[in-house]
Amino acid sequence: MHRTIRIAVIAAACAALLAFAGAASASSAIFFGVFGAPRTDGTAQPLYGTALDGSGLTKVLADSQGAGKMAVQGGYLYWIAGHNPSVARMRLDGTGVDLHYVDMPADSRPSPAIAVTADAIYYSYITGTVGVSDVFHVARAPIGGGAGSEIATSPGYVQGLATAASHLIWSYSSGSGNGLARAALDGSGVDAPWIALDDNVGDVEADAAHVYVLTSAAVVRAAPAESSKITRYALDGTGATVIVRDLVRSIGLAVTG
Repeated sequence: MHRTIRIAVIAAACAALLAFAGAASASSAIFFGVFGAPRTDGTAQPLYGTALDGSGLTKVLADSQGAGKMAVQGGYLYWIAGHNPSVARMRLDGTGVDLHYVDMPADSRPSPAIAVTADAIYYSYITGTVGVSDVFHVARAPIGGGAGSEIATSPGYVQGLATAASHLIWSYSSGSGNGLARAALDGSGVDAPWIALDDNVGDVEADAAHVYVLTSAAVVRAAPAESSKITRYALDGTGATVIVRDLVRSIGLAVTG
């Protein structure tokens, strides 16, 4: 599932003005790109931007190096550049592009997950032989740039990352089970599974009071397309409540407010 191409979209409230070609300057925008395997024909995979009403669609960046999930922090857009692999960064007006803001190990394969705070960038990558000796790493780098380092390992492929109060939370999938894992922000005290999940796991997000996870039922012949749901938990993992159900199969999730 994680090898398929994914569309990563984020609506960002910007302090800077966005100078998209053919559109009036706006204080908010939508950015999107495509995450997936490198194009065998060498074709670039752009990063696009629009105003919040969809107007002024323009190519903000000619080649994002396979933009995965995105995050906004401090006037910058961050994304997983899957082809490098690295965490990339640019200003919200499209300037100051750095496709190698934080490089992952040269022999690694990225997952698209990312979370950014005022202090740190959290991301994940995989080492080892595909399907044979995979090791799923969770890493952190300073927000000011520089080398990142592993802070924890995951039981499975990291689908999403989020920070909640004093914890880092990630969703993962593996042949032996899916779930949410939780650790301190420095990666210590990993609890996995913190919450075990039966369905296929997508993204995870959090706000000041809750954790939200997107899951999807296994696809079988003649199954309805509306198979995804969003479940909300208290920050201590209790009080599971399905707040949205019967969605068309979904991967990404974002929470604001």
